[in-house]
Amino acid sequence: MTVRVDDLPPCEACGGKVLPVVLCESCGAVTILREARALAQASPCPECGTPNSEQLICDQCHTRYPAPGMPPGPPPMSPSDKPAESAAVPVGRSRRRIKGEVDSGALTDLLKVLGLDASRAQALIDRGYDAPWKIARAKEDQLARIPEVGPIAARKMVASFHLLNYAPPKQTKESIAQAEYECPLCQCVTSAFSLDCIECGAPFDEEEMEEDLRRAFTGEGLAGLLAFYDGRLAEKPDDAELWYARGLLLDSLSQTDEAIASLDRAASKAPDSKKMKVAKLRLQAKHFRRPEVSAKLRSTANSLLDDVAWEEEVAQLDRVISEAERECPSCGATVPAE
Repeated sequence: MTVRVDDLPPCEACGGKVLPVVLCESCGAVTILREARALAQASPCPECGTPNSEQLICDQCHTRYPAPGMPPGPPPMSPSDKPAESAAVPVGRSRRRIKGEVDSGALTDLLKVLGLDASRAQALIDRGYDAPWKIARAKEDQLARIPEVGPIAARKMVASFHLLNYAPPKQTKESIAQAEYECPLCQCVTSAFSLDCIECGAPFDEEEMEEDLRRAFTGEGLAGLLAFYDGRLAEKPDDAELWYARGLLLDSLSQTDEAIASLDRAASKAPDSKKMKVAKLRLQAKHFRRPEVSAKLRSTANSLLDDVAWEEEVAQLDRVISEAERECPSCGATVPAE
């Protein structure tokens, strides 16, 4: 039986409107489904796509209720349910978050569920608690020292996290080292522990992981990032984007010959990619006095010029075709120009 949201009784505590809410047990995100018209047994998390059972929450005082007639735990996933995850999130590599970028709406929803008003929520965000896992790991006294929060709200927030049964995902150093991400600005492949993008230089916010693992990756520096690319290429030797990112990293490490070889591999896997040819051209131009590099520089430049000439030829052909046709004023069909 379908339960319409408009038919839900008002909040028992304050009489406010009751709405469905998704408390994701995978990533910890909290999303109030304000646009939902009917309750569902399960809804995918907008952040990670994991199906979770719906609960109810008062939009005014944020009192939570179980959904009527719904099982208390998350629904079991059958094989037929799994494709729904790909519909909720884009297929491909996860994107790193740029440092300072905050989904204020989603985070404010979470903090309201934890019992904070908008001003206290914004104070937490302004002090760097801009992700659920950062708040969950904070000690009560750390939160209480924020003037806008105070000890009472901090205690309530910590207790609410316990009620949500929030737990960080179980990770090992190996699983983190195998996770592929991409820069949201230039789509260059990167890792979960890289501090910035090797292509465009954008600084990344931290990903959730145990602090001892974070310190281990930080201690490895760029050597750890190179090991990441080598490890991924051992499993995916035909991935042009991995070869490309590895080449850029090797260039930053002044390993010129290996960088050129890596970019050569990238270009051979994706011969139509201009960015890989441009990266090769820039790298070769820095070392053009070396005879073996000089010959490659001319070859790469000629290849790019050929691409430009071909595109200009196609554009010119398009212009000729468009000039040779016109639209019939009566029926709108394309007819030869007079």
